[in-house]
Amino acid sequence: MYSRILSPPKNKSFFLFGPRGTGKTTWVKSAFPKAIFIDLLESEIYNDLLANPQRLETFIPKDFKNWVIIDEVQRVPELLNEIHRLIEKKQCVFVLTVFYYFLFCLGEHFLGVGYGDSAFFFSAHHFSYFFYSRLRGELFYRG
Repeated sequence: MYSRILSPPKNKSFFLFGPRGTGKTTWVKSAFPKAIFIDLLESEIYNDLLANPQRLETFIPKDFKNWVIIDEVQRVPELLNEIHRLIEKKQCVFVLTVFYYFLFCLGEHFLGVGYGDSAFFFSAHHFSYFFYSRLRGELFYRG
């Protein structure tokens, strides 16, 4: 695996996006070894959460205080409302990997529902990140 120069925000949920095969999943598994890993490419998990997004909470043990990784979150955009609820209710922190081209589809869900004042979007493709600030109404890019 190529070394990534990436330092995620401390205790802040974020998106990691990039084209297929750029190492998003490999990186999150190595960077967050104690995290709960939910793979939406696994058919049984995908079908379960597609039919019942509210079941996401059952994947997270009570009083769990570590990262929750949802790989390929663009497959079930309705999960974003549940993720938002769990961030607010249980103070969960999420890493959400997204196939690069679906970021814009998720954007309307993500930016429309109030995830605090800002959001981080890391790119595995360009080793850069976008920072969206709702307070300022601006999108910052750092390459």
